Amino acid sequence: MSEPVIVLNKLTKSYGKHRGIEEINFTVDRGEIFGFIGPNGAGKSTTIRTLMGLLKPTGGTASIFGLDCGRQASEIAKDVGYLPGENCYYNSMKVKEMLLYTAELYGVADHNRMEALAERLNLDLSRRIGDLSLGNKKKVGIISALLPSPKLLIMDEPTSGLDPLIQQTFYDLLKEENERGTTIFLSSHVLSEVQRLCELKQSRKYILIWAVSLAICIFSMTPVYYGMVETAGTLPTGFAQGGFFETVGVSLELLTMPLGMYSFLTGFFMIAGGIFGMHLGLSLHTKECTENTAEFLYTKPCGRQMIYKGKLLCVLAGVCVTGISYLLASFFAMMLFHPGFPAREFWLVAGSFVLITLFFALLGTMAGIFRPNNRSPLLTAGLVVFVEYCITSFSRTFFENSFRKNMQYVTEKIPRGGLLV
Repeated sequence: MSEPVIVLNKLTKSYGKHRGIEEINFTVDRGEIFGFIGPNGAGKSTTIRTLMGLLKPTGGTASIFGLDCGRQASEIAKDVGYLPGENCYYNSMKVKEMLLYTAELYGVADHNRMEALAERLNLDLSRRIGDLSLGNKKKVGIISALLPSPKLLIMDEPTSGLDPLIQQTFYDLLKEENERGTTIFLSSHVLSEVQRLCELKQSRKYILIWAVSLAICIFSMTPVYYGMVETAGTLPTGFAQGGFFETVGVSLELLTMPLGMYSFLTGFFMIAGGIFGMHLGLSLHTKECTENTAEFLYTKPCGRQMIYKGKLLCVLAGVCVTGISYLLASFFAMMLFHPGFPAREFWLVAGSFVLITLFFALLGTMAGIFRPNNRSPLLTAGLVVFVEYCITSFSRTFFENSFRKNMQYVTEKIPRGGLLV
């Protein structure tokens, strides 16, 4: 379980008769990108200033790294990079002098990082603070927050005043810091801004959860089901008499074959893989990627084609990670608990799981293009896969029964040793 970095418990701040924030509760785990969203005047800046120890709360508690934000604010500040909503600097100082002053406060002796950040954000270090535009002053604040390589970044409306190209560079910097292990807490009133940063990390967690869960399930269920067959010498009488396996469209002859039980389990895991793939494809789409809205046209530095390519790569990566984990878990389970299985047939059966997952992932991606902003993508994916499974199972059972009846009719009509006339 991840260690919490920020913990708010019923945090309240009142300004006399006017309410600032009231009983806010949330936790930010280590390594997380946490988006704090709300309209102007909702209390985002008040919450952040209380976290930084600049405001004293009326009620409740707030802690960072397990330290109280009010009593131990100076100790917390050593490991926090803070970008306020409004920057106030000494106008007579040059940008480089201001950043060197910040570096000295944090004990940063290496100035190469300051110059590298300034170059990436296209900031002239030789200019005076008073001569800078709003966007360039915001760049100074961003560099000041990133300069000490903090454990936690707290940013209040970080992209306000930045042009679209610099926004993209800023997002890249945040992702690099997060990959380094930095926890990021940022506020915004623009949902798409926060969603862009949080979406990839959420997808990564979602993919890993599915991959690990499927791998654990197939690895643990394989010896159990094969053990039932091997211990009794055949399938349990209750299953055989009750027609359980025939009901789901599997013959008893198939289950007694070397890979029969594994094929049966993989058939059920294909349902889970199909749901995962289609849900992943559906959930990656947003309305702004399919409509010519002003927000998309004027604030997105990447074209629609590039965004679609990125989402498709995310889907393919999810299928690959899930498929590889399932294949490896299946292989090791069969090697340990049922050695001597035919390897070629095994890879054909296991590979079908990957193909089914890929098919539904692409289907979900295409469906998301034509119908973005699906409010219940998981329910939609589950229903589509369930209907497909029911149709294929019914069709297979129907044709098998028809074939058996035809064969029985032919057998009855043909005399023993004779020909049907």
